[in-house]
Amino acid sequence: IPAAGGLVVGALLRFGGDMPPGLRDTVKEVDLDSIRSSNATPPTELVSCMKDIQPPSERNDLPRFFRKALAATATLGTGNSLGPEGPSVEAGMSLSRLLMNNDASKLPWVFGMLEDDDMSEVERVNRKMSRDRLLLACGAAAGVSAGFNAPLSGVFFALEIVQNALVSVDLPVGKEREDADFDGDDNARMKSANVGGEALALQQINISAILLASVVSALTIQLLLGNELALRLGSFDFNNPLLELPLYLILGAMSGITAAIFSGVAQFLKNVFDGEKGSPLVRETFQSIPKYAKPLIGSLVCGVVGVYIPQVLFFGYETLNSLFLNNNIPTEYLFLLLVAKLLTTAISASSGLVGGTFAPSLFLGGVLGAGFHNIISDSLQSVSHAYPELSAYPIFQGI
Repeated sequence: IPAAGGLVVGALLRFGGDMPPGLRDTVKEVDLDSIRSSNATPPTELVSCMKDIQPPSERNDLPRFFRKALAATATLGTGNSLGPEGPSVEAGMSLSRLLMNNDASKLPWVFGMLEDDDMSEVERVNRKMSRDRLLLACGAAAGVSAGFNAPLSGVFFALEIVQNALVSVDLPVGKEREDADFDGDDNARMKSANVGGEALALQQINISAILLASVVSALTIQLLLGNELALRLGSFDFNNPLLELPLYLILGAMSGITAAIFSGVAQFLKNVFDGEKGSPLVRETFQSIPKYAKPLIGSLVCGVVGVYIPQVLFFGYETLNSLFLNNNIPTEYLFLLLVAKLLTTAISASSGLVGGTFAPSLFLGGVLGAGFHNIISDSLQSVSHAYPELSAYPIFQGI
């Protein structure tokens, strides 16, 4: 079944073209559109990294956005090892981009007039860029809120993750002379003004807009799908904080190491699929494979692994919830799940399948926590059986 998703994604790449980029490149596209829409000259660095992007008036973004949403639906609907949060964020950002690039929806009564004869070029660009970045952050917050049914998570995502992708831009505004006594232009250099450097959280209206978008998105998803939490945890007791907290510190350190391993493996496999890493034979092989054929490789790997370890496939959060509510899974199988999920997720993302890595990260953290619990519990039971007189101490009770 996962291979069918890879076929659909490959067909969309083959006959439809490339998909919209991720968050950081989306921000660059939005900044470039803002500068062009203000009739200003974009910096050369921004144009060079976004060389294939036409001005907003000369392109139609709707088919491109729809194509990526369809690819995400095919990827996740067939069980490939990715998550829905990334596509939810991108869907929200795509809707906001359609709004900001729609000439019929300038909304001056909300944002004010974006163009003013008394404004300088830098002020016009700054105002347009601030407005478009705010719309992008609102769309991202709404996507996270809808994906998790958690409005505050959407707000923090916009103010932390999206904000980190918003970097200032050096806008060329003219030339200045280096030698006042020289009449030619050879000694003239380009002057620049810094735009887009203001943080979202500096203005109260920005926070209000992001919060409103996130709350309305959560309310809408509750009306359509019901008010049900995506993740359901079983009951647990926190009886001895001083004794248990050090164990959570150890688990946190282990989770950080696992996250670093996952990030490293994903980056290495991405380079392998791009033909930049591996033996000469591996590099030549992947360089010769068309881009549209690579998602099929990732989906085939997921399918083969899923035959033997079906829990690594994504079919909603039910698999993860069943793991949370089941305390009888053997420790060896939990760590097998950890390794299998880490590899299948990294391969899926690297091959070009469309989806997020947040849900798989939750899976990895949950499985690691369950395995850690089993190890600690079994160790304490062994000590308690070997030294019965220690069973009266609080740390050995409730095992």
